[in-house]
Amino acid sequence: MEISKFYDLVSNGENDRVDYKKKWYTKDKKIDLVIDILNFVNTVHHEDCYIIIGIEDESKEIVGIDTNDENRLQAEDVTDHLRNLSLSGNYIPEIEVSSIEIEDKICDIITIYNTDHTPIYLMKDYRNGRRIIGAGQILSRNQGSNTPIDRTAPDYILEKLWRKRFHLDKDIKDRYNSVLKDYNNWTFVDSFNGNPARFIYNLDPNFYIDLIDDMSGRDQFQPISLNAVRLKITWKLARLKYNHLEIESKLIYWMDDARFLQVCPYTGFVSGAQESFSYEYFIADSIAFNLNELLWKCPSSLNHHYLYEQKNRIMKSVVIYSSLEEKRIVESDVSAQFNLQKNIEATEEEIKTVEERIDIDINNANNEYNWAKNYIEQNKLGRLINSYMEENDDSKK
Repeated sequence: MEISKFYDLVSNGENDRVDYKKKWYTKDKKIDLVIDILNFVNTVHHEDCYIIIGIEDESKEIVGIDTNDENRLQAEDVTDHLRNLSLSGNYIPEIEVSSIEIEDKICDIITIYNTDHTPIYLMKDYRNGRRIIGAGQILSRNQGSNTPIDRTAPDYILEKLWRKRFHLDKDIKDRYNSVLKDYNNWTFVDSFNGNPARFIYNLDPNFYIDLIDDMSGRDQFQPISLNAVRLKITWKLARLKYNHLEIESKLIYWMDDARFLQVCPYTGFVSGAQESFSYEYFIADSIAFNLNELLWKCPSSLNHHYLYEQKNRIMKSVVIYSSLEEKRIVESDVSAQFNLQKNIEATEEEIKTVEERIDIDINNANNEYNWAKNYIEQNKLGRLINSYMEENDDSKK
């Protein structure tokens, strides 16, 4: 955790995301750890929560922890304890334990990651001395307070928790993005009786994706198709619909002689010394990214047969960013550290090879020859950025 974020959490006081502890939970008070985690797991918002250990509760003074405290736990210890509690749906909350040095003191931070698997409760009573969390009892953090140990969360909180589970507390685009990630519950149905080929969400058929022809006369290959065996692509349009209303549309294409579908990546730009250079990218967990994952991972999709054989090779030149902020930082770093004009310039041999592939794969080629050099350089820039990000990740480990 960055120091600035830590101070933000401390300055805002205890709330429905943050709780302070002066010391670690002792062995005879592990039930308090379970109570706090269950309360934070069952929050109605969609943010991660934090238990910060080493802060005086009332004064918010940073006192730090004793690093030799035998009660200190690692994430594995907390997770193992939760795994032994018979939680509903056998769902184990995702927990991380980290440390941060502040003002020459060490604080530990238990991060409870957000989940939509709410509400979570115990299937069996959990006793610790004279205290008990009852089976079926739902604890939920509301503002800065936990649900009392002898009660369950009120009805209006329970309603919000169930709405959170079924994504009914999100707008339609966010709901769509959630169901796209449920790959195993989609079915691909080929075109028949005048209906287009489509993907249908089995758990709610109001969610479906029509695949229709795109007649815009676009180029017959793209930078990404340089990674395929055959260059030619056939453009389609994926219309993401809910109850006949179009929520979103994305350009996709058949690749490699219509063996698999691929979402058209976005185009990014990196500034060089004299000009800007383009490349292809996705933002992780975006609709475009999750739609592409669905095309590859849905069990009934044609792509699924080539998932392990082709996907990594096809995506070799496509950059996957965790956020737009990471994209901004990486583009700035690459611009500063590389001579792009030299590093990604297409050679005459590379251009000739692509032109020969165009001759073989594409009928009535025209603009495709003009784009050969540019698309080679887009492909090479994507690979360069991916290599740079991988090296940076390795250096941090």
